[in-house]
Parts: sequence; C-alpha cells; structure tokens
Amino acid sequence: IDDVKDFEKLMNSFDKMNMSDIRDDLFLVLSGLLLLGNIAFDEIEKGGKSNCSELNDANLKIVNETSNLLGIEYENLRNGLLFSEKNIANQRIEIPLSVEESLSICRSISKDIYNKIFEFITKKINVFLSNNKELESFIGILDIFGFEIFLKNSLEQLLINIANEEIHNIYLFVVYEKESKLYKEEGIASDSVKYTTNESIIDLLRGKTSIISILEDACLAPGKKDESIVGMYTNKFSKHTHYSIYKRDANNSFMIKHTVSDVTYSISNFISKNKDILSPNILGLLKVSKNGLLKSIYGDIEISESLGRKNLISYKYLENLKKICSYLKSTNIYFIKCIKPNETKEKNNFNQKKVFPQLFSLSIVETLNIKFFFQYKYTFASFLSYFQYLDLAISNDSNLDDKTKVTMILEKNFNRDSYKSDGSLPDSNVITLRLSDCPLCVGKTMAFLKKDVVRGMREIINENLKGYKNVCTITSALITRIKKKKNVELNIKNLELTQAYLRKYKYVKEIK
Repeated sequence: IDDVKDFEKLMNSFDKMNMSDIRDDLFLVLSGLLLLGNIAFDEIEKGGKSNCSELNDANLKIVNETSNLLGIEYENLRNGLLFSEKNIANQRIEIPLSVEESLSICRSISKDIYNKIFEFITKKINVFLSNNKELESFIGILDIFGFEIFLKNSLEQLLINIANEEIHNIYLFVVYEKESKLYKEEGIASDSVKYTTNESIIDLLRGKTSIISILEDACLAPGKKDESIVGMYTNKFSKHTHYSIYKRDANNSFMIKHTVSDVTYSISNFISKNKDILSPNILGLLKVSKNGLLKSIYGDIEISESLGRKNLISYKYLENLKKICSYLKSTNIYFIKCIKPNETKEKNNFNQKKVFPQLFSLSIVETLNIKFFFQYKYTFASFLSYFQYLDLAISNDSNLDDKTKVTMILEKNFNRDSYKSDGSLPDSNVITLRLSDCPLCVGKTMAFLKKDVVRGMREIINENLKGYKNVCTITSALITRIKKKKNVELNIKNLELTQAYLRKYKYVKEIK
C-alpha cells in the first residue's frame, strides 16, 4: 500500500470527475467527523437526574475543533450534544441527555452525513458519466449481504434479513410463479412444481400487523421500553409458525424462523436505534453551515419538530426496499446464489452438513425441477430468425403468418418415431417429433422447446447448410463460367479489331 500514490490518484479523480470544487470542503467534513468520534462524555448529576452527560475541558476542545471543521456554531453543537429541546406550554425546555444518548447523537451525526455525502458523490459521478440519453437496455448488478446470523443479533440484522427474505421472494416469483403464469397465458398445460414460499415470513416481519409495525408503534408512543415490545410480540405471534419464544431470555429476546435458519434477536436498543435520526436543532445547525458541501446537502431539508412514522429508520429502509423490489421485478433477472461450503474458508472443502441445508433453504433443490420444463422460449419472429434454415421455403412464404410457419416447420421436421426409448433425441440428423409430445410446444405467441430439441434443430440446420454449400459451389462455378464466357467474347471482338488494324497497317506499308 502506497498512501502517497493513492492520495495523488484520489486528487486526480476529483479533477477528472469535475468535483475539484468540493474537495476541500469534503476533507474538512470528514476530518470533523473523525474528531466527532473521539468525543467522550462524563457522567454527572444534573437537577436531581443521574447519568447525565457532561464534557470536560479536553473534550470541549475537541467539540470546538469539530465545529470549526463542520462550519457550525460551537455553542449550538455543544448544547445539541448535551441537551434535547422540547416545547412545553409554549416554552423551550432543555432536557439533559444521558451519556448513551449523547454518544448516540454523535453516531447519528456521523452516519447521516456519511450517508448523504455518499449519495451526493454518487449522483455527481452519475451526472458526469451520463450521456444524456434514455437507455433502452442496461446491465445492473445488485450485490446484497446474505442472511446475517450472529451470536447477538439486533435491529440491523433484522432489517438486513428482511431484505434477504424479499429478494428470495422475488427469486421464487421469477423462477416459479412467472414461469407458470407464462405457460398459462400461452395455453400450455404444465405440471406445476411444488415449492415453499416465504410469504408468511414476510407478512410476520413487515405486514400490516407485524414485527416492524409493532416496533414503530412503540417508537411513536411516549415512555415505551424495549422489553415491553417482546411481550407484545409474544402476545400477538405466539402461535405463528415462524415466531418462537427464546426461552433462555424470554423478556429480552425473540426468535424468527427465517428461510435459511432460526435467528434470535436481542430487543436491546431497538427503539433508540429505530429513532436514530438527527434532532431538529442539529439539522438546523447543518442547514446553515458555513461549509459549502454541508449547506448544499442539507439546505433543502425540511425540519419537523414531531417524530412521525416516516422519520423512523425502519420506515425509510422498507420504503427504499419496496422501490428496489418493484424495480427488480420489471427487469430480466439472473440470480447468482452463493453457498458457504465450510466455516474455515478452505477451498475444495465441502461440508455436507453445512451445504445441504443451504441447498434446500435457498430453493436450489426445488429449482432443479425447472430443468423438466422448457429451457428455451422463442417468439415466433425470433424462432424464424434463428431457425429459418430448417426450411427456407416455409420461412419466406409471405402467405403464411409466423405461427403457421413455426408450426409447419416443426411438424415437417419432427415426429414421435425418432425418439429413443428413454425419450431423448437420437444421434441421427433426421430428428422428428409430434407437437403433442412434451419436448416442445407451440403457444399463442411463443414456441417452447427443451434443450434436446434445440440441439437437434441445430444439427438439422448444419446438415441443410452442407447441402446449401454444394448448391453454392455449383452456382459459383456457373457464374464464373458465364463471366469467363463474356470475357472470351469480348476478347474475340478485341482480337478481330486488332487483326483489322494489323492488316490495314501491312497494306499501307506495302503500298509505300
């Protein structure tokens, strides 16, 4: 690692991306956030309240340096870290914060600014790379965390695992439901593949009355404690198939039976983490920051004094997740499923006890049943484009519609007698099959083919092209002959003309 060279590359990248104007402000903000993480709070008693946070001289100095780097007022930042403000009877009241609450505010400021800077830079890069044209086609990659299962799982793991359940649900939709729906629309009878959905898990996690909805209600209700949420969960979901009481710590933990495994969640700090948003006074500071970057990021943000559902972390997260899932369903998706073979990260070491459960929980085993469906699907137009050399006469017949052409080509080239006893295609190039057989079907707008059929059609085309090769050779020879004949005829005329000139020249010479 060469920090000097890497830093030079970073500086050059700012210039190339037309972001040199924000470079200094960005470094000031990042330096301020690093200092913010160094602030430590002392625990004292204020107004009869214990566990109140306070700053000693050394940490006050850090706060002062941080405020200068972020371009905000020192006194306002100090008060924002030590007190919360509330309007009571039209009076502004300062309420001392606990050490944990003050630290939480520091974390919230850092996370919020980091997040908004990341979004800001991403948009800048996208604008720079944009060609100002609406793209008809694109390739995108969505890389997500897998299911997270730690010794202690909190709200972060719950939200990540909800996203994984949603993505898995899309996988099931694409692989099974979308496939079955297509066959039904095309009028093709097919045996449905049995598979296990995770709809009930998703409904438990984020439905109308769910783990998340109860948490959000608790966040909006005054005085609610984390421990009370577990009681509400147990009362509501004790009979749910995918909910279970964690008997070792029934008051502070609960268990969700996820698609991949059972996960135990600790309810500790669920409420505070879900309300992990910047207070109105901190947002007010950032809106009027003297730092140009912060001011441009926070300048248009509206400040709300009340805490509504839309301000909660879970609400924002799930709304974004909903948009992503909707977007994914509108695209042609390919999935890369990752299997963890062992716990030691060794190559060529597959632990069966670890691998097999993943194959089932991720629906890999069920997906293998899809191979018994049709692997290839072509619209009639694309079929005729790809396989026109099965029969050029039919493919180019303007009196026939595309569906009739496809049907006639398949009927002409395929019949039942050519199949082996095991139902597979023979090695012979003369391959036939009746449409009533399952290896291929013609629907309302598409042709459905199994891989053996496609392989056979390609072999037929290769044989046909060999015949076309002979025709082409003969045709080429005829054209060459005609050209040579024309050349000979032309040469004869030129020869006769030359002979006339020579005779004339000889005659003139003799007279002289």
